[in-house]
Amino acid sequence: MITDKDLLNLPDHNTEMLSFTKTLQDISKIWDVNSYCENDDFIIFRYRYGFKDFVTVIYHKTNGEVKLARYLSKDLIYENDDSGWNEMFAFSDKKGVYEILNNRMIVSLQESIRNNETVLGLDKADELLQLDAESNPVIFYYEYK
Repeated sequence: MITDKDLLNLPDHNTEMLSFTKTLQDISKIWDVNSYCENDDFIIFRYRYGFKDFVTVIYHKTNGEVKLARYLSKDLIYENDDSGWNEMFAFSDKKGVYEILNNRMIVSLQESIRNNETVLGLDKADELLQLDAESNPVIFYYEYK
């Protein structure tokens, strides 16, 4: 994992964000840990290692098994694995998890709704079709079952 010594070698805070991120991407260490979610059975989070895409970690608390994946599929929005949806849960509470659809993905989601690529009965699909690129992000909530 990235250490405080690594951070001391990063460009100063006045440097452009792109340069700062590029430096992190060139380090062969884990950084950008995010999307931490936990329930009674699992801990799930994502991280970056160097320049690579995010790695998803799934830890099964009961048996101690750890699985790594590039992405999770078969979510509650899209019908198949070819959706291109590679977002991850933003955070969780004791009852479920929250996922954020940022406004740059709204047009893509709307196209998928129109092409029947989303799950049957997607909640508030009609309202989602009314949004535009200037809309606030959409927050989905998935209750643990």
